[in-house]
Amino acid sequence: MTSFAIVGVSRDTRKFGYKVFSSLKKRGQKVYPINPNAKGHLGGLKCYGSLKELPEKPDVVVTVVPPKIALKAVKEASKLGITEIWMQKGSESEEAIEFCKQKSIYCTTNACIIITNERSYRKDKQKPLAGSADSAGHDYARKHDLNHNSKLILHNPI
Repeated sequence: MTSFAIVGVSRDTRKFGYKVFSSLKKRGQKVYPINPNAKGHLGGLKCYGSLKELPEKPDVVVTVVPPKIALKAVKEASKLGITEIWMQKGSESEEAIEFCKQKSIYCTTNACIIITNERSYRKDKQKPLAGSADSAGHDYARKHDLNHNSKLILHNPI
């Protein structure tokens, strides 16, 4: 099972940070809510103030915060040896993406983890071409036990 740290989770169920957290949790993924302003418990799970407070290193960090905060989270993740980041739309910045490239951190942008997580394969779906962005997205989804049927633009280390 893949573990996800959700940076920017909210107690407000209408906010996207909560929806990302809830979606992954409902799918049976191991999730760690991160928000320094929402410490305590959220959805029956302890909410942490930062990545360094987690009891273990997550496989993936999902950012659902403004770009400046996402950059801080990416830098913290790098210090902790976390090598996969998913920046939700509105969270990414060129600076954060470039930092990921420089540090050889696998970074997914321009895609919604909820859509990736909740879409199921259609029976008539054509297989993506090997090496295409679509193929890479399907590989990512399979690796992390996610159902996927949309294109991802992946910024991978060179």
